[in-house]
Amino acid sequence: MKIKMKLFHSKKLLNTRKITFKKLHISILFILGASGLFGQVKIGTNPTLIDSNSLLELESKSKGFLFPRMNTVQMNAMNKPPDGMTIYNTDSGNIILRASGKWMNVYSGNYNGNNITEQDLGCVFVHKYCTIGDGTITNPWKSNDSSAGIKDALRHLSPTCRIIYFKPGYYATTGNQEIDFSKYLPNLSNTYWKLAFSGYGIEFQGHGAAIYVNGGASLTGKKPGLLFSWPGTHVFYWKFTGLQFYGNVDTSLVQWGGTSTPGLYLNGCDFDIAADNGYVPTKYLSTPSSACAIKIFEPLESRLHLVGVCAAGSGVVLDVATFCTISGAFSNTIIPNTNTIYPFSYGLNLINCQSNNFTHMDLEIAYNGIKFDQWSIQNTFSAIFVSQCDSNGATFDNSTQATKGKNIILSIRSGPTVNTPTKTMPQKLYTSKSDSTKIKVENYFNF
Repeated sequence: MKIKMKLFHSKKLLNTRKITFKKLHISILFILGASGLFGQVKIGTNPTLIDSNSLLELESKSKGFLFPRMNTVQMNAMNKPPDGMTIYNTDSGNIILRASGKWMNVYSGNYNGNNITEQDLGCVFVHKYCTIGDGTITNPWKSNDSSAGIKDALRHLSPTCRIIYFKPGYYATTGNQEIDFSKYLPNLSNTYWKLAFSGYGIEFQGHGAAIYVNGGASLTGKKPGLLFSWPGTHVFYWKFTGLQFYGNVDTSLVQWGGTSTPGLYLNGCDFDIAADNGYVPTKYLSTPSSACAIKIFEPLESRLHLVGVCAAGSGVVLDVATFCTISGAFSNTIIPNTNTIYPFSYGLNLINCQSNNFTHMDLEIAYNGIKFDQWSIQNTFSAIFVSQCDSNGATFDNSTQATKGKNIILSIRSGPTVNTPTKTMPQKLYTSKSDSTKIKVENYFNF
C-alpha cells in the first residue's frame, strides 16, 4: 500500500544544499514528533492544516474515500471481524458497520423513515437484477437469464431476508421459464438455511407489478409459461401476493408444482394473484384447448384468492386442493362471434379436491361455471357460490366418477345470458354428465 503524505516542508529541506547536518537532524525529529507524539496524520490538500481533534484527516476537492468492497458471502466469511470494521456491500449497495458482533447498515443522516434499505425490510428488489428496460409498459424490465431478475433475486435471499419484492412496473420473461427453488435458493446444503426457506416461508410481493410471460408473445409446446417448482418438497407459509401475470400460452400461463411425483406441496400458503391467458388456437372452432390462466398443484390448508381469465381454456385449475379457502373470480370465454363455449373449459376446474371450504365464489362471466372433476364431488363440501354466468352453458358439471357426493349446498344467482333474455331459456345448472341428486341447490335466482 502506498500512502502519499505531504508533512510540512521536509522535501524542500532535504533538497537544499546549504542545510547543515544539525538542521536536518532537528527537522527529522520535528516531523517524527509531530506524527508520533501527537499521532495526527493528514492526507490530501493543505497538509499543515489539521483539526486538533483528528487522528487521521483527509481533504480533497476531487477525490473521495473508497471503502473495501465485497459481497455478502465474502463479508460473512471474514474471520472474527472486530467491532468498528466498515465495508461496502456490493449485494445490498450499502455501507455496513460491524457493531455488537453484528453487521449493521450505515445510514446517511438522521433516520427519517425514507432511508430504509431493502435489507432492513427483509427483501430483495427484483428489478435490480434486470439489465434491460426501465419498467414502463413499452420497455419492461428484463434480465440476461430471461427470468426478469427472479432467479438472481432468489440467490440473494437469506434466513433473515426472505421477501422477493417486485417494484411497481412491468417485467417480461423470455421463453418457458422454470423457477426450480432447489437450484436458485442459496446454501440449501445448510440445514438451517433450508429450514428457513421451506419451513418459515418465502414471500413474493408486488404492488402494481405486472409480469408479461414471454413478453406477452405466444408460447406453444405444452410447457407452462412460468413454472414454480421444488420437486418433492413441502413448503410452509409461502405467500404470492399482489402479482399480475399476462401472456398467451397453450397450457398454464403460470403454474405451481406438478413437475414430479411427489411434487411441490404448498402448506398453509397464501395466494392473492391475477392472471390473464389470451391464447387462442388456430383451429379454435374445432380444437379443444388445454390452456388455463392459473394452475396450482397440492395446495393444502391454504388461502387462495385468485382471478383467472383464459380466452380459450379454463380460468383456474386446482389439482388436489385440500381443506382450502377459495375465493375470487374465474372465467373462460365463448368463441368470438358465436354462442359456443370452448370445449372442456371452465371458469374453475377442481380435480381430486377434498373438503374445501368455499366461503365465496364470484363466477362473474364464468361461462361454463365449475367442474367437479374426478373424485372431487365424493368429498363433503359446504359451499356458497355466487354465480353470475352469462351463457347457456352448465353452471356445474361433475364427472361420471362423481357418485358419492354429499352436503353440497349451493346458493346461485344466475345472470342474463349472452342472447336476448326474452328469447332464451333460463340457464342450465347441469350437463348430461351431471348427477343432480348429488347437489342440493338452495336460493336459486334467475333474472
